[in-house]
Amino acid sequence: MSDYWTPTHYAVEHEDAETLARLLARGADPFLRSRPGRTAAAYPHQQTSRR
Repeated sequence: MSDYWTPTHYAVEHEDAETLARLLARGADPFLRSRPGRTAAAYPHQQTSRR
């Protein structure tokens, strides 16, 4: 896992749609970047492109 992950990063990583929906409904920003510059919103795409 990356440095400075937000709760949205963890929800996406663990494919926890319910938690992600709750976070977003409460104003979580899926575009905040982790230290390597990855956003939670782009994480699924970034994972696929690494394979």
